[in-house]
Amino acid sequence: MNIQDVITYFRGPACAARALDTTPQNISGWIAEGVIPRGRQYEIQVKSQGALVAESWDPARNYQGIKP
Repeated sequence: MNIQDVITYFRGPACAARALDTTPQNISGWIAEGVIPRGRQYEIQVKSQGALVAESWDPARNYQGIKP
């Protein structure tokens, strides 16, 4: 899922923030980092009724910062 797609879907960062019950500053943080938190991706997938799809889970990726 791409942050620009989210902003376009919700018609702007402020509208995206309202739809996701967060602050515009939080959305700006996603833009700056280039990453949408995984939990938020699933929330966006549900709220967009599947128009935006969360990234697939990658079993090789370390999501928790813990070395296997």
